[in-house]
Amino acid sequence: MKYLKIVPFVCLLIASSCATKHQVITDSGEVYEVHQGQVYKQGQVVTGTISSEEKQHIISTLDTRLESEAEILAEKDSLDQIRINAEIEANALERQLKDAKAARDGYIKAKNNFEKSQKKYQRLHDQGDLSPNDEAKWAMKLDGLSEKVLEAEETLNTL
Repeated sequence: MKYLKIVPFVCLLIASSCATKHQVITDSGEVYEVHQGQVYKQGQVVTGTISSEEKQHIISTLDTRLESEAEILAEKDSLDQIRINAEIEANALERQLKDAKAARDGYIKAKNNFEKSQKKYQRLHDQGDLSPNDEAKWAMKLDGLSEKVLEAEETLNTL
């Protein structure tokens, strides 16, 4: 599978090697340039003066280098994609953490409002300051706040 991705790069690089100059340093340290199938040394064409084995060695060295460059490029692309995926996953986790914090804060706020209102109702009820209409209003208010607490708790538990 990995080689299937590399083959197009190698073909592209070999095809581009016909149109561009490539510098090749042999094992003996001599510097050659390969351009459109011709071998140059210090700007002079030496294709006809070097042996076919040496020419083949130069071309195989160039092909090896081009293949390794293609592999490096493919590996770089793969690593870039892995990095992008990791950043996307990190952003998703940060968003999830932020949502969980917001749900916790919402639950705490709803629960505090409910408890505060319940204490106030209990205080007014114990003092006898509530009319039957006030009792009904407080019951509806506490039911609404209780519903908000249950909704906030359900939201918190789903995360």
